[in-house]
Parts: sequence; C-alpha cells; structure tokens
Amino acid sequence: MRTAIVAILVLLLVSFLSAAGGDLAPPEASEKARKAADAPDAYETGRLSEFERLRREGEFPKESSEVRGEGSARVLRYMRPIVIGSPCLACHGKPDTIDAEVAKVLSENYPGDRATGHAAGDLRGAVSVTVTLESAGAPAGVTPPPTP
Repeated sequence: MRTAIVAILVLLLVSFLSAAGGDLAPPEASEKARKAADAPDAYETGRLSEFERLRREGEFPKESSEVRGEGSARVLRYMRPIVIGSPCLACHGKPDTIDAEVAKVLSENYPGDRATGHAAGDLRGAVSVTVTLESAGAPAGVTPPPTP
C-alpha cells in the first residue's frame, strides 16, 4: 500500500510539473515507451539492443558515449541504461500486479502506456542526451532529443 501511495504521488508531481511547463525527468528512450516522445531514434534503438544483449549475457550494461556526425553537426551522444528495480514495479510491473489506484492514474496520464509488464532486472530503457559540439551556422549547446 505504501509503495502505491508513493507511486501515485510521483505520478501526480510529474503531471503537475509537466502541465506547468516544467521538465522533471531527463530525456529517455525506451522500446516500451510511456510517452510517444520517448520512442527511440535509430541511434538509440541500436544502443538499447546492445544494452539488452549485454543484460541477457549476464553483464550489467554500462553507459555509452560517442562523438559522431549527424547531418551537418558533430554531436556527443550519451546513454545510460535504466534497469528495473523492485520499487519500479509499482508502476512498471505486470498489469495484474499494479495497484488499482496506480493503474487508474497511469491510464489517465499516459493513454496508450506500453511501459508496464516488466520484472526486476529488465532493461526499462535509457537516459539519452545529445549535445551539439559543432554545427554549421549554429551555436554549440544541448539539443533536445528528436520528436517523432
């Protein structure tokens, strides 16, 4: 019960901050995205597959970084895997194990939610950051992940 209350409070806080124009969570990518904006691009899909392969082979997937060309820019791509822990299951576990109140808040805030069905130790996705290092005619700075 306590975990369900904490999960509901976190969801409500994230929803409130998002509605107020705030951004509580770092950009993330996931094959089972909760929000369409978290769907991975081609680079992220490749890294997520590599993280999952390592996890299946018993190695804890490590962070990844690479400087690469994307279009006319040189960018730094950084990804850090998110692995499901026991507390995460309150919102990301099997649908029949998620508390009814949590499930209600999830369905209200994330219609079409695909971020459930996980077990402890599963790869949830990854924090994904893109930093523009050089770009023709544009200043260097943090670039938000592409939107679908």
